[in-house]
Amino acid sequence: MNKKIDERQQQEFYKCEHMAFRIMFSVSVIVIVIQMLFMKAAFQQVLGETVILACGGISMILSCLKSGLWSYNNNEPSVKSNLIYSIICSVVATLLFAIIIYTRAGIKVMTPTIIGGFFGGIFILGFIVLTLLGQVSKNTKKKIENKYKDI
Repeated sequence: MNKKIDERQQQEFYKCEHMAFRIMFSVSVIVIVIQMLFMKAAFQQVLGETVILACGGISMILSCLKSGLWSYNNNEPSVKSNLIYSIICSVVATLLFAIIIYTRAGIKVMTPTIIGGFFGGIFILGFIVLTLLGQVSKNTKKKIENKYKDI
């Protein structure tokens, strides 16, 4: 296949794709939250959007890991950043969980134990996943750097 664009145009094209992906990803999240919170949609009703969101997110993560990339500003993964991101994700997920449970089942179902357990579970799961993915990214980056050192 013959390329009809130069390198600058290709970089601009990639920027456009990047922005479009971010917009689609964000809109999917917003649509799912709106349907779950305000329209009281069942999970089966948002399953399509959720699958699309999961596929996009997983493919992005796998692509970055395959390339040895961790963050946009080339920071290395660390325990501190993993803790911060885990806490942020846990707070957001727990708030959404609490609001959805409250709107559907009422205050009687929401006990501090359930809310605390949900927060703790999401925090631990998020921290473990970030730590493992960070280690995979570091290892891949080292392999790629070693591959090009020999040349």
